[in-house]
Amino acid sequence: MSSVATLPAAPLSIEPAQSLAVDHAPVLDLRPLDGPQADFQPLELKDIRSGRKPAPENLVIAKPLSAWGTRLKTSLYFSIWRRRELWNYSYNFGETGAKYVRKLFAKSEREKINDLRTGRLSYAVFRKLPTASFFFPYPSAHADLHSGMDPRGFRHFDMIVSGLLFLAGAEIRRRYQNAAAQPVRTLVSAPTEPQIGDRDGSDMHLRFHQSTVEKGLPDPTKPAAGEETCIFKAYAAVRNRRKIPIYVLPVREIVARFESHERDWLIEHLERPVYQKIGPHFDNNDAASMTEGQPVLRRGIDDTDWVMSYDPDRVWTDDENAKRALRRLRAAIVKARRDAIEVVLDRRDVLIVDNLRAMVARREFYPTSFGEALRAWLFTKPRWMRMYYGFPLPGARLRLK
Repeated sequence: MSSVATLPAAPLSIEPAQSLAVDHAPVLDLRPLDGPQADFQPLELKDIRSGRKPAPENLVIAKPLSAWGTRLKTSLYFSIWRRRELWNYSYNFGETGAKYVRKLFAKSEREKINDLRTGRLSYAVFRKLPTASFFFPYPSAHADLHSGMDPRGFRHFDMIVSGLLFLAGAEIRRRYQNAAAQPVRTLVSAPTEPQIGDRDGSDMHLRFHQSTVEKGLPDPTKPAAGEETCIFKAYAAVRNRRKIPIYVLPVREIVARFESHERDWLIEHLERPVYQKIGPHFDNNDAASMTEGQPVLRRGIDDTDWVMSYDPDRVWTDDENAKRALRRLRAAIVKARRDAIEVVLDRRDVLIVDNLRAMVARREFYPTSFGEALRAWLFTKPRWMRMYYGFPLPGARLRLK
């Protein structure tokens, strides 16, 4: 007999045809969703209402004129180790890069990186990094997204990002464990081309999501918990003249949108290990992996912190109460995304997102002002980013309670 509590009945506020088959649980007003798949709709500009920008505590600025020393050190490193690349020396890239990168920041900025490592920050935007210069230019073209480009052209770039993730307690690894997978994904947003994203792997998803949900939400009581779960994602801008944004939605803001009369019930059911999670079938991944008996939500380092592993397209359950909990979670995401944080990356910027404490999304870009229309006319090349998956360093414990 299950000991999970069920809430008392409450008046339904949706149409009878949409009412749920199970009794004794309050139902949110889900009419704006208009069906079980409506909240999977791509993110649109009208869904983002607040125009929020990153807070000062989430901005990490490199010291002026600090880049030359880092560039010279990486040049010396690669003049000695000519054959080293990220895919076969990722730990060494991170360890060495961390020694170089930490000198770019003042003490107050390094404390923000520590807050990211310990889970007090759900994301951080790094500005004015020495990722490119006249002597370290980016390749001029992205080729066919995943091949045809000499990776050595990005070795300096990769070492800087690896060092940042290493300081945050993570190591860059492949998202998929097969020989065809690259340790870095090339993401291109081309407004003049079809933007599929969710299926072709050429850009980030149009919906708010988290990655590696098929690995499950780590159990903090186990010493080796979460070693296969991505804990950070890094988005590094190569080119973004059109100033196309990324949207970040912290998990704690989603939980804050839970209805007060059902908050405890909803958290209880999202914490139950009754959910199935499957990996994607695309993007160099022939056979999707799946995990069963996993929770979606857990408490983090304190009572106001929450960690989550969820993608609305890849998590489901057969439990009726858990189904209703997922529907309320999706409704809370729809409400919370109105206040999502807009991050515009320049070519020397890197966004690092805590994959367990925030969701990310993009929207299709179209000009909505004279300035955006002018940039779209002047700059015809697509936004080009490099995305890195950060996994826990060997022997490191996750930042959970």
